[in-house]
Amino acid sequence: MYICICNALNDTQIRCAVESGAKSAGQVYAGLGCAPRCGKCVVAIRRMVDDAKREQDDAPVLLAAE
Repeated sequence: MYICICNALNDTQIRCAVESGAKSAGQVYAGLGCAPRCGKCVVAIRRMVDDAKREQDDAPVLLAAE
């Protein structure tokens, strides 16, 4: 699904940018080689970044066996 019409960015591209280390909407745009234009997608991209952070925080911590 397209998230940013101006830059033709879809949800898969944005998720890949986040998985590659983007921690903000600005870093998502930079990682994908573009910049926000109209800005309507910024809220959705921020939400995707925040959701990914929450998922990482909720992941169980695995400890090595002694």
